[in-house]
Amino acid sequence: ICVKNGDSSRYIFNVYFPPSGGDEFVEVLDDLSLLLNEYGETDEHEIIVIGDFNVRLGSEGGPRGTGPCSPQGKLVLQALCKGQTCTPLVCVDMSTKGAGPMYTFNREGIGSSWIDHIFVSAKCIQYVKSCSVLEEHPLKIGRAHV
Repeated sequence: ICVKNGDSSRYIFNVYFPPSGGDEFVEVLDDLSLLLNEYGETDEHEIIVIGDFNVRLGSEGGPRGTGPCSPQGKLVLQALCKGQTCTPLVCVDMSTKGAGPMYTFNREGIGSSWIDHIFVSAKCIQYVKSCSVLEEHPLKIGRAHV
């Protein structure tokens, strides 16, 4: 999605990464990397990437992160936050702007994890006041993701 505001615009990418990892995971990351290289942050536009990454970023994801980063999480961080494929992005939900529950997936009998994330370009982070998981919200759909 491209949202225009005067002379500037924001590109918003919604992603879904398969939970199994492997070749399919790498293909999705490669496709996202190509898009980010093509539409990367410039003076005229900013980038937002939001979605179900199915990865644990752990303490490497930001100050709110805890525990180890999964192997797939390391790939995502290298591609998005370390400037390997585009201008470095910030994981907002794991930054100091994050608030609320520390998990985005909760299923009885399986447990909780933090697999959904929001990454924004450095220019865009100034517009973020806070980022939180709405645990109980009337628009929440489904039982798995909160």
